[in-house]
Amino acid sequence: QLMEGTGGSVFLTSPDLDLSQLSGWSHWGQSGGNNIGNKAVLEFDFVPENDMVSFRYVFSSEEYERWTCSRYNDVFGWFISGPGISGPFLNNAMNIAFIPGSMAPVCINAVNSGRMDSTTANGPDWTDPYRPCFDADPNWQANSIYYRYNGGQWTSSWAVWGPQLEAPYNADPYYIQHNGMTVVLTASAAVRIGETYHMKMGIGNVGDNKYPSAVFIEQNTFRASDRFTLTVDEGPNVTHSGTGPVVHESSTDSVYLRFNRWGGFYLDEYLQIAVGGDAVAGVDYMPALPDSIHFNQLDSAVVVPLALPVRNDEPRSLDISLINRSGNKVQTFPLTIAQELSVGAAPIRRANELSVFPNPAQHTLYVTLPPGSVGQAEVQVLDMAGRVVLQRTLNGSTSASLDVSQLPTGLYTVKANAQGRVTTTRVSVRP
Repeated sequence: QLMEGTGGSVFLTSPDLDLSQLSGWSHWGQSGGNNIGNKAVLEFDFVPENDMVSFRYVFSSEEYERWTCSRYNDVFGWFISGPGISGPFLNNAMNIAFIPGSMAPVCINAVNSGRMDSTTANGPDWTDPYRPCFDADPNWQANSIYYRYNGGQWTSSWAVWGPQLEAPYNADPYYIQHNGMTVVLTASAAVRIGETYHMKMGIGNVGDNKYPSAVFIEQNTFRASDRFTLTVDEGPNVTHSGTGPVVHESSTDSVYLRFNRWGGFYLDEYLQIAVGGDAVAGVDYMPALPDSIHFNQLDSAVVVPLALPVRNDEPRSLDISLINRSGNKVQTFPLTIAQELSVGAAPIRRANELSVFPNPAQHTLYVTLPPGSVGQAEVQVLDMAGRVVLQRTLNGSTSASLDVSQLPTGLYTVKANAQGRVTTTRVSVRP
């Protein structure tokens, strides 16, 4: 699919308040959107079957290489409106075409080569010809990783339709005339299953009716899909079976649960989770999982570490369910907690060691005694001079949590004495 702002003179102006607002002109509202020319707009309604809608696209333009950082900041927008959407555009729509990892809209001045000829840049402040790019995105030069050069030598610097002179573009039968384009980008939005939404895809020239721009939408990529998934990071105590990940008890290694967010990065939100299965928090794994996971704006993942104390008992199931924002869809990801990995009859790691988690520790350190520890135990944290800086007595319990937030950064020894059986391990504390 192709949307194009053509380079003729018939459609100047073709007012559009949404595109005008995106253009960055300070007086866009007073102008009634009249700084937009040759606009092309596609609008439609849709009903999603999952909680995310997304598609892949490429933005390209003839403005690149000669009119970057100017008032001719050709723009396009994917404006979505509907339940749960609250944005600054018409019908409370929001634009979802962002530069990756930011809230900056994709446009000429925000994503480009990061270099231009200041003699052709004609921003409103001639003492700072690059000001329009900074206004579009203060990180505009770093965004050059999303830009692809596509030739930029013509018979005249002012030529609109002149032939390309630069090899290999002048000999490529499939050459697209536009001087630059983005890499393939993805736009996404958080939606409610079964509700009706409106999409407006628009593009246009800004400030003139020359040097066209276009958007290419990748075939079959407009789709609704699950916005959240759960995976387990690869590690020495992680294996896989036909039904899902198997995480193994370990006195030295944690496992890392990765809650993935695949779209709607503009939201600061909580993902509700529920825990099932026969694994017991504080016994089979620690700490207990929260009832929600917090995603800051722009976060694509949140990693939650778990310690799995060595207990040498039967496998346990840990089922983690992700609940979407509307509560009308639940995805359950089953995990199996199994015994410590072994080679033949010997464990890969010794099961008579103290288990500490996390390591390095920052706020709370969880300590688990070796299997078979019974009765009263004394747990101590010693600095490198051998001084006891923390101490806890356990009466029948095999685990403890210690507040290490006030300890200076450094290396410490954790020592446990359970009925004359002394075990030690090292832990690092960081700020």
